[in-house]
Amino acid sequence: MQTKRWVIYPKKTEDIVDQLLINRGIDPKQKDRFLNPDFYRDTCDAKKLPNIDTVVKCIKQAIYDKEKIGIFADYDADGVPGAAILTKLFRLLKLRTEIYIPTRKEGYGLNEQGIRFLKEQGCSLIITVDLGIVNDKEVKLAKDLGIDVIVTDHHEIQSNKLPKDAIAIVHPQLPKSKYQNPNLSGGAVAWKLAWGILKEIKGEKYLTYAKWWLDLAAITLVCDNMIVTGKKDNLENRVLIKYGINILSKTKNIGLKKLYEIASIDPKSISTYTIGFQIGPRINAPGRMNHAGPSYYLLISEDKKEAKEIAEQLDVINKQRQKELDEILKQAQNKVKTEKLDKKKIILVVGKNWLSGIVGLIAGKLMERYCRPVIVFRQDGENLHGSARSISGFDIMKALKKCEKYLVGFGGHKAAAGLTLEKKNFSKFYDQIEKIAQKKIKDEDLIPKIKIDTEIDSKKINFKLFNILRKFEPFGIGNPRPVFLMKNMKVTSVRCVGKDDKHLKMKVSTISKESNVSTATSCLDVIGFGMGEWKNKLKIEDKIDIVFTIDENIWNGRRSLQLKLLDLKKVNC
Repeated sequence: MQTKRWVIYPKKTEDIVDQLLINRGIDPKQKDRFLNPDFYRDTCDAKKLPNIDTVVKCIKQAIYDKEKIGIFADYDADGVPGAAILTKLFRLLKLRTEIYIPTRKEGYGLNEQGIRFLKEQGCSLIITVDLGIVNDKEVKLAKDLGIDVIVTDHHEIQSNKLPKDAIAIVHPQLPKSKYQNPNLSGGAVAWKLAWGILKEIKGEKYLTYAKWWLDLAAITLVCDNMIVTGKKDNLENRVLIKYGINILSKTKNIGLKKLYEIASIDPKSISTYTIGFQIGPRINAPGRMNHAGPSYYLLISEDKKEAKEIAEQLDVINKQRQKELDEILKQAQNKVKTEKLDKKKIILVVGKNWLSGIVGLIAGKLMERYCRPVIVFRQDGENLHGSARSISGFDIMKALKKCEKYLVGFGGHKAAAGLTLEKKNFSKFYDQIEKIAQKKIKDEDLIPKIKIDTEIDSKKINFKLFNILRKFEPFGIGNPRPVFLMKNMKVTSVRCVGKDDKHLKMKVSTISKESNVSTATSCLDVIGFGMGEWKNKLKIEDKIDIVFTIDENIWNGRRSLQLKLLDLKKVNC
């Protein structure tokens, strides 16, 4: 039983590391630069951010006039840490601030309620974080109310909605932008802006403060799934995450320290996995369930007792979120099954009482399971609010643009988007977007696949290779964890481990071509998470091909290498 399609990169060299680089579009001549990035050499000049000079002038004026600045931020693990970065910046500059983070019910983006609130709080300047690029009407409203607006964002630009009344727009993808990295997260845009402002207003020595805020910037880059290939135009993301993880391991942020304690996170072992699956979900949870305020106040807290209480609150909310997620996912999967939606090339599911903060997660999980684009909608009166997730090769934003006549609004990226439409237009919208999917998506695109970097000899799996592979981190879009293939391996032991025997545990060894026997020296440990069903399909002496990543296993102080199984197939069965 082979469950996925194996796609092996063309072999270009015998050198494993060079092959991995080539697979990621990196010239092997740039090996040292990729594996050992330098902060100053490999980050972009903040001065090249569009309109940063205007922003610096505005902040200088705000300091002189003792203005109060409103920060209007998105409610996720990109916008919230970004807002915390700007708050820390303005505290350093002795500027008063007020925060506004909308609820999921209010929806994404600038809104009248938040603008009027910040006006009432005495703010004469609003800076957005991770939103605003499509809020032309709302920025005009702020202007009419006597409030200047600086938009900082990274989402896709729609020229007809570009806020022309903003006094400055800081977005790396603006037309004529000279900023080399177009793939910053919203929070990373805020961090680069903070770096540029500090340098211009306070001088080089103050940049140390900004470096300590890299922990927050790294969270935003990982949680918003930004590209980290290490190519020239996005090497910066790789550097910011790599150095950011170093800061996370020794963070001065009191809130993060308390979060580590509550979540049992070892600061010394923080990785992109830790950020994406332990830190990020807890920061995201309040915004998904109700309001992101607690996450923001955790990240700006300077009081240990307060931070501990908020961290505990976030942990409880995250558990509630997981419970809601599991329940709604069951309902959504049942709809897909009963309505045979998995026979279509794009899946659209609607639920009446589903939490708005959960639908995006549901869409992502359904996409992974059925390997096709998914839009999950929550019904709210006569409107449907949806969250879309897409597979590689199908640009969901382009598809939505072609269906724009049926939509109240939409925005996002190639792989993820949010949208709203009237319930009465649902069938027409589904028909049109399904036609687009039928035309653009090939049948083979719907078969789950594993991209394999290269076939490897078991003798080459050692700590020397593993230590080089660690230098490929941070992993993410464009730079996945290296995946290997070994053929014709012999099963020497097989059993199940974990709760309900969910996981497969094996030992495999190389089969000698001369004697057709395996040797103890070539025996390797294999763990297949969630693959316990294979236990009854395998027996000792079976020959198998395996696809895996190489991990480290530490048990009772002993270090060993372990193959993390992704897929396998039996040979000659």
